[in-house]
Amino acid sequence: MKTFSSYIEILRPLNGFMVGLAVVIGYLISLEEIKSIVLENILYGYITGFFISSSIMIFNDIIDLPIDRINRPDRPLPSGRITVNRALLLGLTIGILGIIFSLLTGFNTLFLALGFWIVGILYNLYLKGIPLVGNMVVSLSIAIPFIYGAYITGNNSYDLNTYILAITAFTINTYREIIKDIADIKGDKKGGLSTLPIKFGNKIAFYISMTFLLMGLLIAWTPLFIDTGLNKYIYTLLLVLSEYLLIKSLIILLKQGLNVKTIIKSKNLCMQGMLLGMTAFLFSRLATLII
Repeated sequence: MKTFSSYIEILRPLNGFMVGLAVVIGYLISLEEIKSIVLENILYGYITGFFISSSIMIFNDIIDLPIDRINRPDRPLPSGRITVNRALLLGLTIGILGIIFSLLTGFNTLFLALGFWIVGILYNLYLKGIPLVGNMVVSLSIAIPFIYGAYITGNNSYDLNTYILAITAFTINTYREIIKDIADIKGDKKGGLSTLPIKFGNKIAFYISMTFLLMGLLIAWTPLFIDTGLNKYIYTLLLVLSEYLLIKSLIILLKQGLNVKTIIKSKNLCMQGMLLGMTAFLFSRLATLII
């Protein structure tokens, strides 16, 4: 039972759930009409997102093993609960399964899923330690699933919603990734990485992260000024709640400092805010389709 839970842990199910959910949301907000929903395509899209995300996370843990022995010694690989060979086999297996499921919704989704997987692997091997570039590649992996969902529908009419959501998610997640690097600075230094905090210091890294957050907060208001087919009342209500959490995550850092405990609190608030922001697009679009 302990081994089974270790395998579940290394899959990073929360990350996989988020990516799968992003695919579903991208699909639903890109629909022209509610009767166009194809449940099998939603399922295939979700599984593709979940499997490829989990595969990339496993490869990340394999590459990061020396660093995680310092930063995250309780994780399955550094703790010895799972061997590197078994983790590699699992990562390859679910990655290939994800690619197979992407083919079930067409060649366009196959190429996008394959590109997403390859970029994730390249990030783990070569891009992770490059200041800001590594952060932005991770954020790209958060943004692409929304666009992937739109590709499944084959529609272009409401792609604008998808791209606004994708860009917003990209900028806000870059903020989250940079503050994570501040928390991980000790292990990253020993691992030979060159992240923003290591290269330029915590203060400058934080200011850069804050810039990305503020950009995301502003971009998220775009649908209120152009016709994107969203219910603006529902969107505004949920967006205000989302941005409250995101601003709160920033205020905590400004008031309590850039220590590990505070950053963990801030990261969690940021994740909650991002989830609420995703639902703002989803529910406001569904309301327009249904009513």
